[in-house]
Amino acid sequence: SKVKCNICNQVSSSDKIILDRGCQLDMERLDISCSHCDWNGIFKAYQEHLNTVHLNSLCEHCGEELNTVNALTEHISICEKALINCVLEPYGCNEQFIRMNIRDHFLSVQHQSILLQYLFKNIRHRMNGESVISSRTRIHTDRETDETFNENPQQLLETMNMLLNGISALTDDAQRLSLESFHHQNSLRSLSEESSKLKIAIEETHSSIDAHQTNQQIFEQTLASLQQQLEEQKNISTDGKLIWKITNVPQKI
Repeated sequence: SKVKCNICNQVSSSDKIILDRGCQLDMERLDISCSHCDWNGIFKAYQEHLNTVHLNSLCEHCGEELNTVNALTEHISICEKALINCVLEPYGCNEQFIRMNIRDHFLSVQHQSILLQYLFKNIRHRMNGESVISSRTRIHTDRETDETFNENPQQLLETMNMLLNGISALTDDAQRLSLESFHHQNSLRSLSEESSKLKIAIEETHSSIDAHQTNQQIFEQTLASLQQQLEEQKNISTDGKLIWKITNVPQKI
């Protein structure tokens, strides 16, 4: 197999590559400071320090507790309350913001202005047959933007109008989606209230049914008692004869 050097880009076969174990040993003896506390020691002992001292780490942005430092590092990369830099920071957009507010930052005047400057610079390089602007290039002044306008103002103005129209359309869509979200939230709130009312009505209906069943049982018991009294009245003699009514004769014989 082939291996490419990250420094000189020379490609060599893996059997010709010799691992520098001495370099690894030298690195393990390097002094290092912990990024989470005041601990100092050699690099070889750093991982053990992390596992023993910083086993349970708290996110300084949201307060969530993580089991390991690696888990904390991964969490910080997606934490909604973490403070981050703009992707256009190399081009002059130096504002920091909370990750959950990234949409507001992208729609800010500063970000849109830097984005337009970057696009103008990119278009000029493409018009001149050059490659896309290097990631290390920074925009320091507005003079370069003015020179871009002077080179081909009509095309750049058309591009700017197109971008502004696109931004306006995106803003309108964002407002429309926000309004629709608000309406949906109101609808969900109304449905939740109606559901609560329906649940209460069902519970009241069940209570009424239970009450009716109880009353029905009382009425049935009263009716049975009256029937028994009526049967007893039938046994009263009016001609001097005494009559006894014997029930359940087969069981009493």
